[in-house]
Amino acid sequence: MSEQFIFEAGCYGVAGCYIPSIACLEGSAETELKCHVVLVNSYIEFETEDEAVTHAENDLDQAVKQKQLAGSDSAFDEYLTSKGYCSIEDFEIEEEEEEEENL
Repeated sequence: MSEQFIFEAGCYGVAGCYIPSIACLEGSAETELKCHVVLVNSYIEFETEDEAVTHAENDLDQAVKQKQLAGSDSAFDEYLTSKGYCSIEDFEIEEEEEEEENL
């Protein structure tokens, strides 16, 4: 089965200085998804994670629309590049902690 790519909006940074990010996950029905690349937009900073994630979600949505309008993957890439996104190396993915409920 062929590999597929899934994109997830997020943020990268430290308290008070978050930048929008988009993770590209790669995998197939037979394999677990793994992070292929992380794109960040270091031209814009936000004080909260939520603001940075919302910005990344909006950019990701617009990139998907551009891909659909143009009918090509390159339109997706070009849109994100035009917004200031670039790939980073040596990235770290922080797993969200699951909250436990006490009964």
